[in-house]
Amino acid sequence: MSVSAVRVTLQPAHGFIPLVVIGAGLVSAWAGIKVGAARKKYNVPYPQMYAEKNEKNAKEFNCVQRAHQNVLENTPLFYALLATSSIYRPKIAAAAGVVRLVGFILYFRAGLSVRLCHVAPHFQFCLRKSNNKTEKNEKMTGIQVELQPAHGYVPLLVVLLLFVNFWAGHKVSGARKKYGVEYPQQSDKNAKAFNCVQRGHQNILENIPMFLVLFLLSAVYRPQIAAIAGLVRIIAFAVYMNGYSSGDPKKRMQGAFGMFYSILSSLASRASH
Repeated sequence: MSVSAVRVTLQPAHGFIPLVVIGAGLVSAWAGIKVGAARKKYNVPYPQMYAEKNEKNAKEFNCVQRAHQNVLENTPLFYALLATSSIYRPKIAAAAGVVRLVGFILYFRAGLSVRLCHVAPHFQFCLRKSNNKTEKNEKMTGIQVELQPAHGYVPLLVVLLLFVNFWAGHKVSGARKKYGVEYPQQSDKNAKAFNCVQRGHQNILENIPMFLVLFLLSAVYRPQIAAIAGLVRIIAFAVYMNGYSSGDPKKRMQGAFGMFYSILSSLASRASH
């Protein structure tokens, strides 16, 4: 017997999860704005990622930049934990997610970090196990979501995204050899061409978490529209990287079309259901 769809029950409380995700996006945007302001304040122009040690106010700017990078580095894991822990306990996962977002803000502002969300999956597993008998008697209400054959495009595009990211990383490695910038040095004030390649890759990495969230959410009901929008966004990543790595930072804007198109398409696909 062939299976054409898989049913998944989404409870009303799962509605809190997208709100937490949006909150994470706002926190990341706020941190990025702070970095932009620090660039102007401490006179660190694009595409230079970090200020050189001998530059004035280098430590102050690098602290702001590094704090933003640390938030970005932890965001993918945060999304993964939030998604998995929300399957059975969306309310607890959402609450833990809010605590984690507050932790991001405190970390960025004062070097503090709260990691309660990392405990959430284990806590929820124990809670579900202890309440197993009670849950059998509970009446489950929710929305039935069918995974259609068109959802098969979703993992294919995720794989394509991985290849684009790998390609961008390979370009950075090539630029290191070409311009003599050794690991672990992130940037070189005297090598603008290298900084452009490095910054292009970093910008892609910064945008991948939010892209994946929008892509996966919009694919729930309209996988075909989401796949088209996702493909455009991934192509835009490649165009962005290719333009930035030319050595002219202005050419990076050639790939800006993807972000707006994918966001609008994601919103349209959810609204059309």
